[in-house]
Amino acid sequence: MRGPVIALSLLVMMLPSHADTPGGEVVGMGAATCAQMGEMYAENTRETEMAVRDWALGFMSGLEFVRLTNGVPTKLVAASHEEIFDYVRAQCAQRPLETVWSIVAEFYRSLPTEEE
Repeated sequence: MRGPVIALSLLVMMLPSHADTPGGEVVGMGAATCAQMGEMYAENTRETEMAVRDWALGFMSGLEFVRLTNGVPTKLVAASHEEIFDYVRAQCAQRPLETVWSIVAEFYRSLPTEEE
């Protein structure tokens, strides 16, 4: 079990970062293209699901923190971990050249705010 996790971790660390994102640089699993995520998923399904899910949750938590500190109503992130990954996987299957971060950001934007 440790072998695939270590291999996936090394692969994620070798992914390029994307500095062309609004407000900063994206690193880790979010920097992967959907095609790269698909390759990782084919080789290590469970580990890739966990890596994408964990990255997405951290990314959305950061977005929530920014909203909260700026007095903007926060989003209702009530989706299950499976729903998040299923959305990312479905969208990535249709758009292999997109980055994981952009798909997760799209998912986040689709969520209602506390006011709605």
